[in-house]
Amino acid sequence: MLRRRKHGFGVWAFHLSASSKGSKEIWSPVFAGRKGVSRPADCLLTNARVGGTSTTRDMKLADLAACTLISLDQCFLSRLAIKRKRDADFDDLLHTLFEAVRAKRVVCPAHLLTTKYESLKLRDPVEVAKVLNLQQDLSLGCAFHEFWDIIAWKMLQMVRPSLRFERCKRARMTWEHGTSLEMKRLRLKAMDQQRVETINAVPFPASDYRKGTPYEETLAEIEREREDSMRLLLKGISSGMRVAPRIDWMAGVRDALMRDRVTLPECAALLEAVDDGRWRQIDVLRVNSMLFAKIEQGMLEGGRAWRLSDHADIYRLCVSLLCADIATCDNPMKDVLKQTKLEGWCRATVFTVTKPRALTAYLQSLT
Repeated sequence: MLRRRKHGFGVWAFHLSASSKGSKEIWSPVFAGRKGVSRPADCLLTNARVGGTSTTRDMKLADLAACTLISLDQCFLSRLAIKRKRDADFDDLLHTLFEAVRAKRVVCPAHLLTTKYESLKLRDPVEVAKVLNLQQDLSLGCAFHEFWDIIAWKMLQMVRPSLRFERCKRARMTWEHGTSLEMKRLRLKAMDQQRVETINAVPFPASDYRKGTPYEETLAEIEREREDSMRLLLKGISSGMRVAPRIDWMAGVRDALMRDRVTLPECAALLEAVDDGRWRQIDVLRVNSMLFAKIEQGMLEGGRAWRLSDHADIYRLCVSLLCADIATCDNPMKDVLKQTKLEGWCRATVFTVTKPRALTAYLQSLT
């Protein structure tokens, strides 16, 4: 029972359109004494900061072992960075985070791609800059790996047992030199509209879909589709052909494998891993499949509305659950976690945007 899914998502296409070639770092703002933005609304996040010079120093990866890693989702970042959205509880949380980051007890590595993608959906370029610069401050120059890069890394570990996986990398947010936030926002809006039109042109659900299909069957079908796509991708790498996978993020996996110079014997071994079911057990991939299947079942069975941002939320949450010590999310995503019973299985403690006091108290207990 095959049916077409809403696999398409603009983050990977956004990555292709936002090449770091010729980019400059975004400078972070000072922690204290922030008094708005002194630059025009259509500011450039290139080699100029928004509001002063940074008082922070980048964290060395070797020092991260002693730190608590926090993944801040877009809801938390927006509430913390934008004053009109911040109440007293988020003021307390912001102060606690600043103090913990200054003391190098806590680091909030950035989700570079999804944070830029979702921040650009804010209407005011000044608010976009505030969100991005706050994340830059709290990250201390560290970032989580992208979802597709982690999958490629875990695949290579199957054929290169000595390969070591690090939860974070040294990276700062970059922007195309000379590109304004407003221009970026308009480009993203046009790209998203095109993606939505393309996705909605495919009938969903398919005419042969059976109402009442259990979650386990939906999950198994998703995993089969992904395995088929990965087989084609690996065969394409082996033959020297650049196969365009139907699932967007697999283009990222392909590029990461080629960047790490996967060999023909390794491709053959990875094809065996796909055939015998070991590939689908990669932890971050398994979590993504389970969350994706639960959301799809909600669309098919419960009439849940489809949102383009669902995929960005899932990408970020999958990485957070497995790489961070503390993960944050909105209430609907927390409900999906409960339904899939993933919260207790993953390493991260999860807090929702409606309970900033709980996160503040947790951080204070770490001192």
